[in-house]
Amino acid sequence: MSLKYTCPSCGTPLGYEGLCWKCKCEQERQAALAWMPEQIVEKQRNLIQNIQRLADMKDPEFADFWQLLGYHDAITPEIQRVALAAEVFWPCEIYYHAPADVRDGLIHALLSAEYSSAASNLMSCLAMQGDDKAMETLLELERNPRPWRKGLYVDPSSYAQIGGWTFDKEGQKIQLNFDTCYPMVKGTTSEKSPVRIGRAREDTCPHCGGRMVDMLVLDGRDERLKFLGLDGILTATCCPNCVGFLKGPAFNSFTLDGGVEVFPSELFDGAEKTDCYVSPEDYKALTENPFVLGEAPVPLFYGAACQDVNTVGGFANWVQDAEYTTCPHCGKPMKYLARFSGIRCLTVRRARSMWNSARTAISYPCSISKPERRPCHEFAKADGVHDRYYLIHKPDTSLEVLAEADLCIQDVLNGTARENHSAYPTVVRNHNGTPFLPDQLLERYLTGLPLKGFPCEDAASLCDAMRRLVGWQEIRYTLEKYIEKQVQERYFEAGEKEDDFTPYPPCTVWPELRPEDVDEGLLRFACYVAVCHTVYGQSFESLPPSTSSAWSPSFAQIW
Repeated sequence: MSLKYTCPSCGTPLGYEGLCWKCKCEQERQAALAWMPEQIVEKQRNLIQNIQRLADMKDPEFADFWQLLGYHDAITPEIQRVALAAEVFWPCEIYYHAPADVRDGLIHALLSAEYSSAASNLMSCLAMQGDDKAMETLLELERNPRPWRKGLYVDPSSYAQIGGWTFDKEGQKIQLNFDTCYPMVKGTTSEKSPVRIGRAREDTCPHCGGRMVDMLVLDGRDERLKFLGLDGILTATCCPNCVGFLKGPAFNSFTLDGGVEVFPSELFDGAEKTDCYVSPEDYKALTENPFVLGEAPVPLFYGAACQDVNTVGGFANWVQDAEYTTCPHCGKPMKYLARFSGIRCLTVRRARSMWNSARTAISYPCSISKPERRPCHEFAKADGVHDRYYLIHKPDTSLEVLAEADLCIQDVLNGTARENHSAYPTVVRNHNGTPFLPDQLLERYLTGLPLKGFPCEDAASLCDAMRRLVGWQEIRYTLEKYIEKQVQERYFEAGEKEDDFTPYPPCTVWPELRPEDVDEGLLRFACYVAVCHTVYGQSFESLPPSTSSAWSPSFAQIW
């Protein structure tokens, strides 16, 4: 099926008119990079005056914050002090390298916290501040936990990783991020570069039979890359088809002359074989991309401010929480090295995308006894699959997880839940950080509502909040099936569609239906869903006015 529109910038086929998401991101980034000094000052002033709006990702202040941080490194101590005074503790990046007085304020708030949700946010902020006193505080809380620790899933040392560092049992600080960041920019396929993303190989994957790919080839001897401390060539290799299906990380070791050894791996479902979903065209697009190393460094959060750039060093745009892998040889945490996201290929012909358009992270090798052998780089799975969220409809789902899900639903209503669109599938987190799928949250809420005396306004409030948080497409199918089961099947007889292009069959009221059997609140909710389809859905999902005439008089009146 051919799509009606194309992106006017890159020619990508689209189902809508306008720029594709990558070109739109690029347009917004170039506009932000072009800010004049007086514009930056004005953005800073506005952020100070409206610091509370950072809690809503839909407000312009939220975008301004990330552009100030990621493109201009322009979050000032004044902004940090105002945020502390207003008790704004999210996003935690606002406190990156904050001055001592702000750090002390964060420590005081943390040590005074009574609940795990507040402590979680404050430890994240303190991790971003990241000086020695911040580490001493988190270390003390790890050795002598407060009562709220029982409500958290990880120790303070894991929260420290959010700031790009952690500490061991002896209290020694371990740095997990480099203090320099270079972007990968578009050049030409023939242009020489010390960093190459995607190089074809002849060997094949033992799981799917597809060709392996050197996802990253990096020459640390280039002057721009001296900050890596790598006197040779790093080669990171994996199967682009199977990296997202593995039970654990995809490891390999390398030698400084460019050699690489791929470690054995296991598929997450225990199978030995799987199909290869990467076409020859996909391999070609991956291995012939034009990205080269940029000439000048960029702010450390350049790669964390958006989803469409490739960077070496700095901070990552993590899928969910910061997730540093431990070395299989020494057990120490591995240092974050690079991220990919601008390669337009690698789409799985199933229900999910691979790496979210080839977005992945690579960890830097640890040091071991043999200097000529450098293990290990790890490809963090970035597609939200195995062990990335809690399923709440399994028979063995614990009561604790269900309680967290109910808390997440309440947080959605309160506006305190967080979403993550950076990978497939989108997840929603409650204020404790526990992740769930938005459609499962909505289904759990709806199935708990009475069909007689249906609370239409309450249900619509949750749907509106969920739509604003994750988008209409994330909840559309669940609402469709709910209306189909609870309204269409109970009140209407569905006829045959005239053709394959008609999205909805004609419906007539069951002749035996009595007025007292019809719940007006449920009908109102069905109308609400139909209107949402028209306003937020695709063009073919809108409900034509003629359809409503076939419904009951009460339904037509409500409509």
